[in-house]
Amino acid sequence: MPSTVYRVLRQLEADDWIEQRGNSWHPDMKPRMLGNVGGGESSGRNIELDW
Repeated sequence: MPSTVYRVLRQLEADDWIEQRGNSWHPDMKPRMLGNVGGGESSGRNIELDW
């Protein structure tokens, strides 16, 4: 099962959704661009992928 998780993470990284910095994952270009679509208002949702 862990290999499946890493495979999904690597695919998300290849598609510019997340990036790995050290031992943690952070949003990459696509989620940042989508975050700016709402005209600067926050939806109140936050996703953190620190492990």
